[in-house]
Amino acid sequence: MIDFLADYLIFQPFKPSLNRLQHNIVAIDPETYPLRDRIKYYLTLKIPDFPGSTSFQDLITIPSREKPPVVEGAVSRYEGAHFNFENILDGLLKRQKPTFRQNSMTTLTELTSPYCLLETVDYDGVNVLDNLLLPKWVAKMGMTERDFDQWGERFFSTYQAEKRQFLTWQPNHKRIVAHQEEYLFFMLNFMPLPSILKLRVSAIFTDGTREAYTPLQLRSAQFGQVVTVPVGTHVIGANPTKTLQSYQVWLSNEYDHRLSEIRTYHLDHRKVAQERFIVFNNSFHTYDTLRLTGASTEAIKVTRTTAERERPLNAAPDFTEFYIVDRYADRELTISTGFFERDVAAQLRYLDELLMAEEWYLVTDRNHEPLELITTQLVDHDDIPDLVARQFQFRYVRQQNSYSRLPVAPPAPERPTYWKAEGLRYLLDAYGKRTGMVRPLKLVKCYVDDDTAVAPLTQKPNAAGDPDYVSEYLDTGIVVGSTPYPNTAISRPTTFVRNSATCPSGLEGGPATITVASAKYGGEQPGDADALAEAEYNSLNTQAYANTNGTCTLNANYTATVPTGHFQYRSNAPTKIGLHRLTPSAPWPGDQGNTPELQSVVGSYIYPVGSNALNFPVDGGGGFYFRVYGTNGTTYTLKVYRNGVLKKTLTSTLGVSGYDNHYMFDDTGVGGGVYAPADGDKFYIQIS
Repeated sequence: MIDFLADYLIFQPFKPSLNRLQHNIVAIDPETYPLRDRIKYYLTLKIPDFPGSTSFQDLITIPSREKPPVVEGAVSRYEGAHFNFENILDGLLKRQKPTFRQNSMTTLTELTSPYCLLETVDYDGVNVLDNLLLPKWVAKMGMTERDFDQWGERFFSTYQAEKRQFLTWQPNHKRIVAHQEEYLFFMLNFMPLPSILKLRVSAIFTDGTREAYTPLQLRSAQFGQVVTVPVGTHVIGANPTKTLQSYQVWLSNEYDHRLSEIRTYHLDHRKVAQERFIVFNNSFHTYDTLRLTGASTEAIKVTRTTAERERPLNAAPDFTEFYIVDRYADRELTISTGFFERDVAAQLRYLDELLMAEEWYLVTDRNHEPLELITTQLVDHDDIPDLVARQFQFRYVRQQNSYSRLPVAPPAPERPTYWKAEGLRYLLDAYGKRTGMVRPLKLVKCYVDDDTAVAPLTQKPNAAGDPDYVSEYLDTGIVVGSTPYPNTAISRPTTFVRNSATCPSGLEGGPATITVASAKYGGEQPGDADALAEAEYNSLNTQAYANTNGTCTLNANYTATVPTGHFQYRSNAPTKIGLHRLTPSAPWPGDQGNTPELQSVVGSYIYPVGSNALNFPVDGGGGFYFRVYGTNGTTYTLKVYRNGVLKKTLTSTLGVSGYDNHYMFDDTGVGGGVYAPADGDKFYIQIS
């Protein structure tokens, strides 16, 4: 059984570093600072001092000046200063390939990073602005410019909130073989975070049976990290007594609530003449595996540097004036994908990822052998595809200088080392508050015998899932649930308004108010908690939320199509107010209104009690009145609007009869008043 979706997650936007990262410092007031050539703008980028650290340090300060003002008639526009910094941040982020035949879930700490921006403005050498913005997150990822223009950073919040996509564009329902390495990656850019991240599997066997289980778990993953999830058959551990036909995988939290999409893999039990596997990075800078079943060839090209020397006197007969100064060999691999069997158009387009990649590895029996893709052109669409296959040419990155043919070597003895823990990081709960647990921030490689650091100095983040990971421990000096930087409260209307169709008749939909309590979220840096609170606001700022929680207010100036020769009447309480005609001897048959007394009368303008949006003929007179119904002694206020303009307000108390009469179109009596209805008039009566 597939786990139910965790539909309560709040996703936070991330910025893709392979697309445009721009920031604009708004121009300072031209009246206060008229000499625009004396203004200098600065943008300082702040990043963590180590991956996973909660303290920031200045990376770089970028100077700029504003563009000249644009004058259009009497309007002047000052655009301020623009900064682009995607290349700076992208160069700091690193992708991390799965290890050879990796069989555990791990976290990637350098594929994403928080950063802060500090705006500074100087005028004539004097600082006039220092503004530290809320922290944001960047990911070493990218998309086509067409998609970026539409989605931008909303891909990671809006799109992921709905789709929960693993970080890959490879088509679903992939066909694999039992010995194939296969990996998925998932970004933890949502709150609340799972305390336990589970790989869930639903295995389907050839006998029609199905089994659901959890082969892998990961603890202590942190917000913003990307999780590597091996999903090959050697990892999922299906029942060995049965033949596996296919299986579905997804990620769930400790409550078995599904966090991710569901991906399906089909086992290919057919024998093929040749088979190779390429692991390469995709546009998310995570890694996909491509199975190639077409014919392949390998060729070696040797490059020699030669020289000629003088033949000495009395040289031996086998002496040669020609000799080799240097030589090396390049090996090239040419391989075909094999024919695509399903989703040909999608599979063909997906090969763009292989062509656009920056790393390629051939999976061998002992490691991932680095390759360089020589092919630079690909036909990725064909209106009439028929049988489709594509051929790629690779070069082995490592040059060959000799020849040998040895089996995989056993491990060689080395001087024992271990990873020494350094620094501390507070572990936070699902709302960014301290749990009382801490763990080392980073690991430094040291020798066991004398505890000295290995040269060159080697260190890495203490990431969950790493084989050298040092677990967290309880610090009794920490107050559980505390935080140095709680969020400030948010009470802000939605940008969406309620659909008026969901309001009582005559009322107009308005925005809902989204409230996030102060100190609901925490953070280790100023602005962290506020960013989480803003993410909650953005997740609730939807049309559906406004339709459920939005206000319904008086719509006295409503829009309606009124028949010619008629006026229309509406009320906010049609069951408490009935419109009645005083003189039943008018030229049309019957009486007019929706009062209980008229329900037995036969006529053209008799409406059921409680009706609203009622049309009545215009006769030029004032013979209509309201009959207000209720409990004896109840005080009420009536307001009469004509075409959205308030014309009459009165306060009264219901008498013993249980109803009161009030003339509609005249303040003093029957007929001819200034409020006599005209053709197309729209009246609205509010009772409170």
